[in-house]
Amino acid sequence: MMEPPACPKLGKLYIMCMYDKSPAIDDVIYEAGNEACAKCASTGTTPVCSPIGGLCVAAS
Repeated sequence: MMEPPACPKLGKLYIMCMYDKSPAIDDVIYEAGNEACAKCASTGTTPVCSPIGGLCVAAS
């Protein structure tokens, strides 16, 4: 599976939020890492990298 291209370094911030319901207070919604989507496969519930990259999402 090919990884989506990384966002170019243009000094812009892209945010993508996708929730079927509101997350609980202690839910992990982001885990910092050195490479975007590097840990998606290990999450279990959100194993796919989003179309814009950088966010793990559920498989559709």
